[in-house]
Amino acid sequence: MRRKQKPKRPLYVYIAGPYSKGDVGGNVRTAIHAADFLMKQEDLNIVPYVPHLTHLWHMVSPKEYAAWMAYDRRWIVKCDVLIRLEGESGGADDETEFARMHGILVMDMRDPVADDYHRLWKRNDVSSLFYLMAAVYSGKDTK
Repeated sequence: MRRKQKPKRPLYVYIAGPYSKGDVGGNVRTAIHAADFLMKQEDLNIVPYVPHLTHLWHMVSPKEYAAWMAYDRRWIVKCDVLIRLEGESGGADDETEFARMHGILVMDMRDPVADDYHRLWKRNDVSSLFYLMAAVYSGKDTK
């Protein structure tokens, strides 16, 4: 069976989700697992960005919340897709709204279609997952 060729241009994906509510370490781990899952889909040429990794940076050189959010917004506008993980997070909600305002596709795991997203995610069927997302948002201009 012939393997699919990688798309010429990488698909940049921002991972938005809870950070400071609940178990910070657990939240960072969840975001890393999501990104790791996406990176393994080599034929899709996905480059995930995990803002949660600034956790270590913050431990060494703390910044105000607003400074981190401004930094994250600079990354969001560089991405093609934002994946909003489940869980309560005012920051991730703000990032999601910011992405939508800038025409970036949002895969919100809390949406009514999320059942389909979850099913495909759990089956490791990322190709179909992104196909479904594109179909849901097909009327949107992505840039």
